[in-house]
Amino acid sequence: MRYAVSIGYPLQLCVGHESVQKVERQEYRITLTLEQARWWGRLSGWRELRGEEIPAAEELTALGAAASGNSAEEVLSTLAQCVPVRQGFCLPAEEGAVIQLGEERSLLTGLQERLWLAADGRQTLDVILEGMDRSWRSEPMEQQELLMENIVGLTSSELCYFR
Repeated sequence: MRYAVSIGYPLQLCVGHESVQKVERQEYRITLTLEQARWWGRLSGWRELRGEEIPAAEELTALGAAASGNSAEEVLSTLAQCVPVRQGFCLPAEEGAVIQLGEERSLLTGLQERLWLAADGRQTLDVILEGMDRSWRSEPMEQQELLMENIVGLTSSELCYFR
C-alpha cells in the first residue's frame, strides 16, 4: 500500500509559453508543471494510491510537494516537520465548530477544531501535536490512520495547508 498527501501552499498559476503553478514551502518555492499541479491537487485526500498515481506521487515527493509512504506513520513523519496554515473563519454551531471559507461551510470534529485553531503558521505539526498530548508515534496504526483522516479532512476542504 502506498499513500501520499500534497504539501505546500498554492501561490500562483502562471499562464504563458509554459504554464506552471507555484507552491510555497517553509523556506522555498516549488514550480510545478501543469501535469504535476493536477496530481498535486488530487493528493488532498487520505486513501491508498492506485497504480498510475504512485509515480506521480513519488515525483512530487522528490520535489518536496508531497509527503508519501507505505503507512500513516511514514506520511505523518514528513507532515510533522511541516508548518500548518489555516484558512477561513470559525463560527459556533449547534453541532460544534464550523469553518466558513468563501461560500462554503465545513463542520469540524473536535480534533480538527483543535488542529485548525493551532495551525497559525508558526509551529510545526509535531509541536502542535505534542502540545495536544498526542504522541502519535507510539499510537497503534488505527489511531495514526484516524489522525491522518482528521488532518487530511482539513486539507481536502482547503481549510489547512502544510508548508
